[in-house]
Amino acid sequence: MVSLKAGHTEAFRLLIDARADISEKSRDCQAVVSLLQNHAGSSLRNRFEEILLDAVLIHKVTCYSEFRALHFAARVGNLPAIVQLFEMGFPINSVDDSGHSPSCLLPGKATLMPVSSCCKEVLIAGLSI
Repeated sequence: MVSLKAGHTEAFRLLIDARADISEKSRDCQAVVSLLQNHAGSSLRNRFEEILLDAVLIHKVTCYSEFRALHFAARVGNLPAIVQLFEMGFPINSVDDSGHSPSCLLPGKATLMPVSSCCKEVLIAGLSI
């Protein structure tokens, strides 16, 4: 929690690599994902979420409900991660706290892959957008 609050991404990565429990709450009853909201819209938040996504993809983080890995991958247009998450059985129709499914986030800021490629993969997985 301290590394996240202070913006120390490397310390956060080391804790995640050591399988820190992201469902634990701080003294003020905030979980890791809640604390990420404090960095809303910043590149720092994206870096923390990239660390969590990488940990989910290699099965170091198993609290999938705490971190919406598929939503993050869709938001940044990370097609390889989207495909891998589909293969891992992540629900393609899940909604986040704002009521958005991963398909709603695809057209946003696809930076790693063209939006059409991401949309194609989602359609192949069986979701109509």
